Parts: sequence; structure tokens; C-alpha cells
Amino acid sequence: MTYGKAAIVQTAIVCLVIIGAAIVALLSYPASDNGTLGIAGRVSETPEPSAETAPREFVDMDTSWLDTVHGDCVSEPMLFVIRSPDDLVAFRDMGTSYSDSPRPEVPQIDFDKELVIALVDVWQPSTGYSIQIDEFEERPDEIVVRATKLTANPEYSHAAVITYPRHVITTSATDKPFILSLTEKETEY
Repeated sequence: MTYGKAAIVQTAIVCLVIIGAAIVALLSYPASDNGTLGIAGRVSETPEPSAETAPREFVDMDTSWLDTVHGDCVSEPMLFVIRSPDDLVAFRDMGTSYSDSPRPEVPQIDFDKELVIALVDVWQPSTGYSIQIDEFEERPDEIVVRATKLTANPEYSHAAVITYPRHVITTSATDKPFILSLTEKETEY
């Protein structure tokens, strides 16, 4: 089956409009409001550990219910704070390519007890890239999310395939705002 240029352009325009609307909707919600999908704040410098910190546990989530195009929807690594079932669906659908096909079911989360944190990087041109939440630093008025972004080492060859690095976890529910502290390192290979 072949498609004409007009159909391809029309499809691209529709995708851009959907992605743009999703980004505008996400950016209109603050990260600290309870029950709204928000983008967490970001610190320009890694904050020093506070004397009043406590460890915060988290559990990795299976992401088979997510599409791979989230990296097309961000221009830099972003931390999404998901505090409700509707926000989880909105995150699943952000930048999706599902079209008319059925969407996967989102996991069942008890948002009275837990919330979902998703760290999403921009798309990358090859393998060798990853992004990971390392730890939380719980402070009296905020939670610092310490994360690491690994970039491909140019000394080694990597498969030329587009990748969408992300890390999605659950942690105990809170109304505190989350602040991203991201360290970037080159992979050893």
C-alpha cells in the first residue's frame, strides 16, 4: 500500500496537533497540586543533602502499557508526577501512536497510598543511552529526585536505532512537590 504526499503531510499535522495539545495540557498543571499530572521542578545545581532528610522507598514499574513515543514529547529530561487514575491515562496517551487500535490498560494503582513518578528523556539516535531514578531525598517541604542520565560513549559503536529512555516507578503518596536533580555521565562502553 502506498500513500500520497498529501496523506503523509496530513498525518504528520494531526500528530503534531495531538502532541502539542497534550504538552499544553500537561504544562498547565502545577506539579504540586494533588490530583493533577504535573511536571516537577528542576534544580540547576545538585542540592547538597539536607540534615533533615529521610530515605524514601520506590518500586520500578513494568512499562509494557506505555507507547514508545514519550521522548518525542519532551525537549529535555522531565519528571512527571502522576497522582490520579485520570492522570495515569493522560500520561499513557501523551504522544501515543495508537490511532484506532485499542489502548493497553493502565496498571491499577491505589492513589490514596501511592503515586507514580515517570522520568522521561528525549529520543536518542542510538543505543547506549539510559535514564534512571537513583534515590529520593525527602526534605521537610519538598522531595529531591536524584537521577542519572547515561549518554553513549562515542569511542564505541552503538546500534543506530531510535531509543526512548525512561524510568517509571511508584512511591508512597505525598502532596510535597518533587524537584529533579539530574547528573549526566558518559557510559563506559
